[in-house]
Amino acid sequence: MPQRGVDRCEFRGVDLHQVANVVIAPVIMLMMWQQPLNTFHVDAIPAENHLISLIDLCFNGLLNQPNSAPT
Repeated sequence: MPQRGVDRCEFRGVDLHQVANVVIAPVIMLMMWQQPLNTFHVDAIPAENHLISLIDLCFNGLLNQPNSAPT
């Protein structure tokens, strides 16, 4: 299915395995931040804001011709 988007010039051709690793890393980090026993005593961050930003970055970063900045 991702190949169809590349063939239609909607997305750039990328290494999908590597992209999956890059996308999942911030999600894993978010899960670690949410743990009450984190060793760095970092305040938990709002998960919804983090995930919305990650999704926006992923989709706009993969577009062949990015749209203008969101309002």
